[in-house]
Formats: sequence, structure tokens, C-alpha cells
Amino acid sequence: MIHIADGPSEVLVFSVIKRYGGRTHAAHQPGAADEVRRVRERQAQDRIFACGPVDHRDGSPTFMLIRNGAEHAAKQILAGRQRTAGEKIRTPPRHVVDGDAPGAPPEPEQLPLDGA
Repeated sequence: MIHIADGPSEVLVFSVIKRYGGRTHAAHQPGAADEVRRVRERQAQDRIFACGPVDHRDGSPTFMLIRNGAEHAAKQILAGRQRTAGEKIRTPPRHVVDGDAPGAPPEPEQLPLDGA
């Protein structure tokens, strides 16, 4: 889960998102020194994952952080599903070759065709 906060009222959401493995991104107005200071303090307290200016245009630092967070979340989901599938799917049966199974009977002796 990714959560982008645009105000101090959303700070309480951060702990819930973080508890469940999500990432939080706090946005601030460019040039608003007070906002930047508060956001940086929360980042130093490990309450938010990242922060940046309110600019979600393609290629902006905020856009790249959000994109990276989405890719990270997708990889976590995929890894979890692969792990779950690996636990549920058993190894398929295979052919026994040259008595490699435990307790396999010995190969019968071949008799010559000429009766000797």
C-alpha cells in the first residue's frame, strides 16, 4: 500500500500503513519552510518513508518516489504469492529410473535367446 499525505491530519494514518508494510510519502508545498521542517522531522522519526514537493508530474522526484513505491509493492505481492504457491504445490510424480526408488525390486536377469 502507498499513501500520499498532503496535510498534518493524515499523520495518524502513517503508523497503520507502516504496520502493514506500506510506504508513506509526505508532500509539502515547494518553498514552505515550515512544512518542509515538519515533514523532515517526521522522516527523522521514521514515521514516513519519503517526502517531497507537491509535484506529481511525470519525471518529478515525487513521481519517481511514488513509482518506485508501486514497483516495490508489486514485487512484495509477487514474492508472497510465489511463496504461497510453492507451499501448496507438491512436486509432480516422476518416472523411476534404474531402481532409484527406495525398496525397488532388483532388475530381472536376462536369459540368452539361444538357450545356453
